[in-house]
Amino acid sequence: MGAVFAFLCAVGFSCTNVLIRKGGGSGADNGMLITTICNVVILSFIVAIFGLAGRSLAWNMAGFLWFAGSGLLTSFLGRSTLFTSIGLVGSSRAAAIKNTAPMFTVGVAVLFLSEHLSPVAAGGVGLACLGLFLLVYEAFRKPANGKEIAKGVGDGRGAEAPSAESQEPSGAPTVVIIGTLIAVASAVFFGLGQGVRKVGLAYMPDAFLGATIASWTALILYLVAITAQGRTGTVFRESFTGLHPYFWLAGVATTVGQLGFFIAITYSPVAHVSVIAASETLLTIVLATLFMGRIENVSRLVLLAGCLVFCGAVVIALT
Repeated sequence: MGAVFAFLCAVGFSCTNVLIRKGGGSGADNGMLITTICNVVILSFIVAIFGLAGRSLAWNMAGFLWFAGSGLLTSFLGRSTLFTSIGLVGSSRAAAIKNTAPMFTVGVAVLFLSEHLSPVAAGGVGLACLGLFLLVYEAFRKPANGKEIAKGVGDGRGAEAPSAESQEPSGAPTVVIIGTLIAVASAVFFGLGQGVRKVGLAYMPDAFLGATIASWTALILYLVAITAQGRTGTVFRESFTGLHPYFWLAGVATTVGQLGFFIAITYSPVAHVSVIAASETLLTIVLATLFMGRIENVSRLVLLAGCLVFCGAVVIALT
């Protein structure tokens, strides 16, 4: 049963990556507000149902603070940078880079928690590093490649592919480099957040409540951020003018991914769940190839890098 929910987690997050790209999110409207609102509504409803059913909540202030911290790092900073990078370099590349997060989690554990890194785990980190290097190298190696990666950026809302000339914006190489670096930042945030979430579960072993706290934290912080930037009106107008079906579906898919992971770890060891969940990278590449061939180019190098990241995550999870 744990394996089923772990795979559901991978499917949910890979669908999210592709749907955000398909929705063409960029600028003020990158899908962050809609998806976070979906998370909050669905998770709060589930927690409320549990409460009405008489299920006691494992409330703990320390756990609350740790889960809020995980919401800051993953649901807010990690997801917002991930969605931004998807709009710039595509779902396949962004997902592959984001899934090097376990490498950063291990780094924090070794540097700040005095944990020992086994030779096998070091090999897994090496594989993830190699995959990350290949993706960064692809972005920097030559301007023509940057233009190829950036084709379709800005409008993935199901429109027909523009001509070859219109697919090569003058700033494409710079856009790809920036998008790649933002994806790396996303991996760092997710890596740190995963470590913080583990501590939160130790204090308050209630996965549903923890996910709800993290989602509320992300929504509040996002609203504070856009208000401080003076973008509240713009973001709400762009997010709620029109149906944006891909973003709403992405919100549901993200929630499915979160719930799938948390339910899976109640049935199976975290290491086993993490291995299956790491298939998000390869699933994203497959879905992007099948459904977004016109707006996203998946090169052999990206496929190789995705496989290396997946293998690295598997090795790290099993050690």
